[in-house]
Amino acid sequence: MSGKPKILFLDDDLLLLKAVELITRNSPFEFYITTSVKEARSWLKIHDFQVVYSDFHMPVCNGVEFLSEVAKICPRSIRILVSASLGNAEAQKSVKQAHIFGFLKKPFGKSSFDEHINLAIEAYERQNN
Repeated sequence: MSGKPKILFLDDDLLLLKAVELITRNSPFEFYITTSVKEARSWLKIHDFQVVYSDFHMPVCNGVEFLSEVAKICPRSIRILVSASLGNAEAQKSVKQAHIFGFLKKPFGKSSFDEHINLAIEAYERQNN
């Protein structure tokens, strides 16, 4: 992988996105953070993302549907579902059905978010080298 790994984070919760912006400010990764499915789709057409996070509950489509789209546009990406309301059994079912790498439960802190990203980048590198 050349350059900084690119990570897309999609969620309609503005407060959460502000928190993600703060905790990723000094990150070694290039973050694209948005509340808009439309904007995320446009970025997917021009960037090769290593990791894509999507909230499950989005106004245009749910996170599983969005991550299924991501798999077609950016098949090498590591896709992660984010939710506060899904139970572990529901999340695991969604992860298996849509070939999603993992699940991030909200709320999350900086250390768990950083750990999650590092695991995703390692998975990306193993899968694509």
